[in-house]
Amino acid sequence: MPTRVELIATGRNEEQVAREIGADAVIYQDLDALKDAVRAVNPKLTQFETSCFDGVYITGDVTSEYLASIERSAAPAVRTARKTPKTTSSTSTRPKTVLLEALGRPAV
Repeated sequence: MPTRVELIATGRNEEQVAREIGADAVIYQDLDALKDAVRAVNPKLTQFETSCFDGVYITGDVTSEYLASIERSAAPAVRTARKTPKTTSSTSTRPKTVLLEALGRPAV
């Protein structure tokens, strides 16, 4: 499971994320609107596993303390990875829009 600092949007605004991934724009989807859209297609779906968006884990045993311990243990490797520049090449000139993650941050 990636830590918060490993996520590309951590500490970056939409423009910076778009530049980092080679997109023209980044659009965030509201989580409740996403659930409503899914329910409109299939009303039988009433529950969603959205822990990667809202920090509420279905298992009920993932605590803030547990996530903090993972972040602490991963910290040295993450710092090194973040300092290494990435290279991207894109031959397409078409506009790119990327839906990256739901609006909001984990409740951790």
